[in-house]
Amino acid sequence: MEKQLFISNRNIIVSSVMGHTVEFKKGVPNGDVPRALYEEIMEKGILPCDEKGKVIDIDSKEAADIMPEPVKIILRPKDAFEASDKILEVMKAIIENNDPNNFTGAGMPSAKVISSKLGWVVDTKEVRALWTKHIAELKAE
Repeated sequence: MEKQLFISNRNIIVSSVMGHTVEFKKGVPNGDVPRALYEEIMEKGILPCDEKGKVIDIDSKEAADIMPEPVKIILRPKDAFEASDKILEVMKAIIENNDPNNFTGAGMPSAKVISSKLGWVVDTKEVRALWTKHIAELKAE
């Protein structure tokens, strides 16, 4: 696989949070960039280019191979009832799946597992309250 080249409009040394250091000379294409650093160096204004130093258009097909996937951010619903409904829905799926690793020692679905499935943090107290309510509803049936 061919290395991707990057170019900077200034002399700069990028010290990554991953422990890598890459030096860029103004206007000189550099291909010594680990793929894991692409996003970090592009945040500093260092752009992908071809071997002649021509910057690759971000909307082009070539750039699609370079650019990292955008992170999808899921926000907790503002409506408490909607949030509770989604938590309960995940709880029911966990119960149906019946994987012992998804439950606490007390037999309640794990808040960590629920949070990972929803994409936003769910508090253990909230899970306990909904769990108690769900068990009461099942007993009433």
